[in-house]
Amino acid sequence: MQPFDLPSFAASWWPVFMETVPGSGERITVAIIVREAESGRASVRAAIAPSVYSTLFGASAGKGMLAMATTTIVELQRQLDEGVPVEKLEPPFGGFAFGTEHDGVARDAAELFDVGLRMSSGLGVSGFGAAPARPSASSMAFDEWADNVRAELLTHMATLKFNPQEFRARVKVARKTLQFGFMRGGFVANFGLLRPGSAAADCRALKTKIFDLEAVRREQLLPVNRADVVLGCPGAKALTVHSQREVETFHASWDFLATEARARGVNLVRCESHVEAARHIAMQVA
Repeated sequence: MQPFDLPSFAASWWPVFMETVPGSGERITVAIIVREAESGRASVRAAIAPSVYSTLFGASAGKGMLAMATTTIVELQRQLDEGVPVEKLEPPFGGFAFGTEHDGVARDAAELFDVGLRMSSGLGVSGFGAAPARPSASSMAFDEWADNVRAELLTHMATLKFNPQEFRARVKVARKTLQFGFMRGGFVANFGLLRPGSAAADCRALKTKIFDLEAVRREQLLPVNRADVVLGCPGAKALTVHSQREVETFHASWDFLATEARARGVNLVRCESHVEAARHIAMQVA
């Protein structure tokens, strides 16, 4: 009989609550904090997609609630990076509180975030315990975008001597093998899209891209000097053909992702075409 491959990543997690109406006692879980047992390193991630705030509170109030939640997450991560214990974190606004500490074991930090999300929030989307899904529309679109950038670099910028192995590079980070869109020297990049009409789904997939880049930077396995998400986005004129709701969701998702990326030392690079994206990659490695 084959032995079970039990998970060995031990950590604690806390939900972060936000009171929706001051003094009402009504709270929603807006983030999850995970602290590794072995290293003591901690990080915080959002529990709710940006579009959910507008759905719950309306377009105007939703923007304000999202801004408060995002600012709080960024500030908590800053304190954690400075070595402040979770028990002594100070949210920048009133109405935020931390839930009970929970111990857990998983395969990695990302899985434990999903466990915390599944156990503490009815508004977040967790993949923990779900059957393996077929590639999503976002994933397939991201792959096509990455392939177009790769083809442009290999065919029209051959003087920089790109190696096919530099694309879709695999690196083992904290017991998990991660794939990155491109790696050379101290530069690492992931590829993605943010599209009106699909912004909510794209945003969820892009958060993973950002978190993976943060992980490879934090582990210091490789001398990463710059980490980018090379993001295909329509220009201002192209947005005019979409509905106001789609454009508002697009901008809210962009603002959320830009804030998350900055807090984690990742650059969000906006490109209107795969040619522009290839030129950015070429400039970084020239």
